[in-house]
Amino acid sequence: MNVTDLLKLFVVYALRQGAIAGATSAEEAVYAVDPAGIVQWAFPARPVFCAHKRQRFDYTKGADSRQLAAALDEAAATSGVAERLRPMDIRRGAAKDAGALKAGPSLSNASAALNHSSKSTELGITKRYMGPNPTSTFSDRLWLPDHIMGIKAVDTRTVAGVTPRSVTSAMLNEYISRLENSSLLVQNGRG
Repeated sequence: MNVTDLLKLFVVYALRQGAIAGATSAEEAVYAVDPAGIVQWAFPARPVFCAHKRQRFDYTKGADSRQLAAALDEAAATSGVAERLRPMDIRRGAAKDAGALKAGPSLSNASAALNHSSKSTELGITKRYMGPNPTSTFSDRLWLPDHIMGIKAVDTRTVAGVTPRSVTSAMLNEYISRLENSSLLVQNGRG
């Protein structure tokens, strides 16, 4: 089972696409975060996962459910994820995150995030999405080794027509954990 760490996937994907305003490296991306924890998207009108039209991506429209798998494939390949991602991996990650909000593990939070009925919760479906260890909050997931989240990053994987940028989850983790960046951890709720 793969539980995709969407935060890392999106940061690496956005950097490799040049989509973080004013940032082309992990270092610049960290400094691009405002005090509220928001990063300015360089293309505000462009959806994260774009529609597919005539064998090309249409950056003016969002992907429908049938196109999400293709968008995930491109994002994973561009970001250097070694294994195939599925739309269900996003739901698993959302359930894990929602179930581990500051109030602690919560089946009701995960159920609400997944729009599960009470019957789904009673049958244990929501708990299966949350996985065996729903105690980490979303930001705490940044500090876990990649293998715990189930995704493996590679340094050189490319997609035709896309210039990969050399940014990995390990590079982001290493940069954020440096002593001189400790003020960034405090402003984002860590420390």
